Amino acid sequence: MENDALSAPQMDGRVTELEDEVARLKSQLARAKGINDVMWETLTQNAAAQGKELAAPDQVPDSHEDAADGRERKRGKTKA
Repeated sequence: MENDALSAPQMDGRVTELEDEVARLKSQLARAKGINDVMWETLTQNAAAQGKELAAPDQVPDSHEDAADGRERKRGKTKA
């Protein structure tokens, strides 16, 4: 055997260390996935809500750019 070869008790210890690390990493992955899921859920809900707001007819702005001359045209009451 080589000098750097591990003995049976050393290998058992190393296996235990690696198993503990795998368990720790799985736990971190589960937490990260939970955070990611919440972020995506929030993002999709906000996007859907914004889409509904943009589609609502009562969301007409008070003024907008007039495409013909680039001047702002006001909407509202007209003078008689």
